[in-house]
Amino acid sequence: MPVYALEIPTPGSANPERQRLELSDRVRTHELFGFIEIGPHALHPVKTDAKAAVSDVTWYANEGGVERAVVGWKAG
Repeated sequence: MPVYALEIPTPGSANPERQRLELSDRVRTHELFGFIEIGPHALHPVKTDAKAAVSDVTWYANEGGVERAVVGWKAG
């Protein structure tokens, strides 16, 4: 059974794109397996139209295999 260690970085409010790039670089160098970006609407999604709501939860990884677990987790 794999073990996952959670690391909660302080949000980079000044430049979130730079922080996302830094985390992505850590994934590319295999320092991290992946990361989840949880936005401000994650708990209370905003309806964008009659069909869908934006949940603001995004999974970034270099490899597959965990997507089903993350999608299941996101779905509740």
